[in-house]
Amino acid sequence: MSDTIYTNIGSSALVAVNPHKYVASNVDSLLQKYAAYYRDTTENKTPLPPHIFQLANNAYYHMRCTIQDQSLIMSGKSETQRLAIKTLLELSVSNPGKKGSKLATQVPAAEFVIESFGNARTLFNPNASRFGKYTELQFTDQVCVG
Repeated sequence: MSDTIYTNIGSSALVAVNPHKYVASNVDSLLQKYAAYYRDTTENKTPLPPHIFQLANNAYYHMRCTIQDQSLIMSGKSETQRLAIKTLLELSVSNPGKKGSKLATQVPAAEFVIESFGNARTLFNPNASRFGKYTELQFTDQVCVG
């Protein structure tokens, strides 16, 4: 079985297949690779494969360039939602300092508390979500403010 769990549908939709095993495609080094790719302004870059980091990067940079609100609608695995939020926080902090590192720990901590009220055990996942969740991140010209 391949460890490729993401594929694009068109230019703005991504499908993730749950492989029911650990896949190293969600590690911090890969997040840094996608962030560096989108910060690089050189032409003729080799495109990176589809990934949640790519979708979040596209939304973030489109928001920054057009000054239009963006929405990411996710269904299924909550890990994907955490990765998208982590990506947006990483991109919004150009020079990580107190504010950036503080948000990078506060937002996931708040998500953990919210999720603790609606989880159940399933055959494949002892901590499966059984509820819908709305998360909104607001950005200023400089950073994410919460």
